[in-house]
Amino acid sequence: MPNEKQIEAVLQAYSPILYLHPDEEYLPSSVNWFFSNGALLYKKDDVSNPVPIAQNGTNLPQDPNTDGAYWIDLPADDTNKDRVKHGNLESAESYVHVKPVFGGTFTDFAMWVFYPYNGPGRAK
Repeated sequence: MPNEKQIEAVLQAYSPILYLHPDEEYLPSSVNWFFSNGALLYKKDDVSNPVPIAQNGTNLPQDPNTDGAYWIDLPADDTNKDRVKHGNLESAESYVHVKPVFGGTFTDFAMWVFYPYNGPGRAK
């Protein structure tokens, strides 16, 4: 597993550059911005009672055996929903997950940018 300095060097050399179209309607945001602006946690067997997500995500499900039982959605009220789904570029961050594989022989870098909204389809 590379040390922090090596990870930073790899990221400096190989991180992608994100270009957004000037007319892009839906922008990225930070996950914390999304959570603190009304994101809701739904449970499959209690759909009519969504729970606001804590800004730091501490109330998100932690049990790996509940996959598919929960999903996250935009705020319920139309005004907040419309505002949040357009994102907040000022808060946007890129996220990196670094993980050793094959006993540390190789290292995987997973990089992602969060978008509060990605069209009308839903994955539940």
